[in-house]
Amino acid sequence: MFIAQAAVLIALATPLPAASADPGPAPTPTATPLRTIGTVVTTAERKATPLSSTPQTTYVVTRAQIEAQGDQTIADAIRNVPGMTFFQYGAFGAEASFGTLGSNRSIVLLNGLPITNGSEGSIDLGTLSSNDVDRIEVVESGGSTLYGSGGAGGVINIITSVPRSTYLFASYGSFGDRAVRVSTGNGTIGVSFERHIATNAYPYVGQNGLPGGVRDNAQALQSDGSIDYAQSTGPYSLRATARFSQLDLGVPGAVALSDGFSELTPTEIESSNRNDLFAKIARTDGKFITALTVSGFRQALFDNDDNASGPEDSIVDARTNAALQETVLENDRTALVAGIDLSRESALDVLGPFGPPPSFAAAQSQSAIYAQQAVGIGPTGKVYAGLRAENDPPAGGTLEPAAGFLLPVGPARVALNAASSFIVPTLVDLYYPQYSNPNLLPERDRNLNLVVSSDHGPLAPTLTIFDRTSSNLITDNAQFIPVNAGRAHFQGATLSIAPTLARQFVTQFSLTDLPTATQVSSGVAERVDYEPVLQGTISIEHPIGSNVLGYGLTAKLVGAHTEGFAGPGTFGQYSNFDAYVRARLAAHTVLTARVDDLGDAHYEMFYSYPVPARSYRLEISTR
Repeated sequence: MFIAQAAVLIALATPLPAASADPGPAPTPTATPLRTIGTVVTTAERKATPLSSTPQTTYVVTRAQIEAQGDQTIADAIRNVPGMTFFQYGAFGAEASFGTLGSNRSIVLLNGLPITNGSEGSIDLGTLSSNDVDRIEVVESGGSTLYGSGGAGGVINIITSVPRSTYLFASYGSFGDRAVRVSTGNGTIGVSFERHIATNAYPYVGQNGLPGGVRDNAQALQSDGSIDYAQSTGPYSLRATARFSQLDLGVPGAVALSDGFSELTPTEIESSNRNDLFAKIARTDGKFITALTVSGFRQALFDNDDNASGPEDSIVDARTNAALQETVLENDRTALVAGIDLSRESALDVLGPFGPPPSFAAAQSQSAIYAQQAVGIGPTGKVYAGLRAENDPPAGGTLEPAAGFLLPVGPARVALNAASSFIVPTLVDLYYPQYSNPNLLPERDRNLNLVVSSDHGPLAPTLTIFDRTSSNLITDNAQFIPVNAGRAHFQGATLSIAPTLARQFVTQFSLTDLPTATQVSSGVAERVDYEPVLQGTISIEHPIGSNVLGYGLTAKLVGAHTEGFAGPGTFGQYSNFDAYVRARLAAHTVLTARVDDLGDAHYEMFYSYPVPARSYRLEISTR
């Protein structure tokens, strides 16, 4: 843990701010660091809170950062967040998976309410467009007190906004990658639309005795749209969003297996469509804020291995949520948040040739009450405690406490957070014909993390040291029946700094060290798959802002990980370098040139699933 020890010294040694006269604020670049003093976040405490008053490690990916980096999906936008592990099976459209602080289970929210599906308990962030996204808040502190099941690794909240002007975007890139985006609105009502297509016919190198070639059947076509509305009248405010998405893509399969054979699927096609609805009405009366929020989604996924024969199998997921919340605000650091959460999730799986039976359907409901009290201590400190009581049939009830504090120590802030979290069994685990177990118990986690941060000095460091113990992990036995037979232990640290090199530059460095990620199943201890020991990111940007020219370079280095099905050894180690240059041609016209994977590395995130090597993209947009 030498990284953690060094970071503590850096944070505590940060000089106090000088008492001399303020020389005046420096110009603020358009793209800001992931942690910026003065930023207000809404996820960590389920209410608006200044980032500097939040005990949990929280990172914010802004709209400006999404546009500067060219992030076209939510997966793209969060891939470089400290502590985030990111994998993708290929180019645009390919499935993307993620983990936070060693956990592959985080709560994913859209405007504050869950959007993960009930059949698998997950969501593919690579299928969610960033087009109407205002910001993404990532809370890296395990706990289920405020949001319920799935919070072992933290919370990812995708927050949308109503367009205030017209935005146009078009791009053309390598491997037939083309996209158009348009959004328009007046701050009260707005619409957005995106069309993105790629052939993804990119070259890959040979392995395991098989020759290289060009990726086939990896094409993708996506259409997304949204309507957003926001209105305030006196003490009342209304927010509503409707989104739709259609994605059609090829599923090319594995290039080469360890036994010297390929597992290519040159005709398999996958289609999905998703619809999301969200509405929130709030009343503010002095220090009291009462909010009622409802949301729902429906997602249909169809898999077809022969275009002429119809769907091979399909699954339809649906979820509805309702939340009633009361917030009592004394000030930024003293507040009570309490509420009721209700949800119901369902799945219909048509098994096709994988039956009998030909299909199965299942549904389950959750209900919960929660409360969390925060009390200010001194001029900038706080202490908080919370409890959630939730009922999840057939698993039963659970109590999920959380507690912690935030205290100033010289120029630094020190926070300690302790919380429990749980993950309910998925509908597939509970009800899939012949391969399910209705007696499964929720997975359990105990989370502890220490956060040391500072906004003063030239480094602005944030260090998070975390420890998590998991029990009741759901694993498959020899008959492929899910059972509660596993436990795991994770220890590690993340360090992020934002060095001040010059007034017009934004520089960020992050390092994640996960020396302990051990899972015990059936008496056998081994490292958890897909968890590299080390990974780091360095970026330096000169944001375009109101300037004529902007540019940036990002380097990402990821250590090797294990993949049990691929056999002994480690896989997936890579380094990647991306660069961009942006030029303002007119007041509302920006031309951007991008190069991804400057080193032409030809690497794989998953064994036998190559990602594109060096590629180019040219964009023109109105901002």
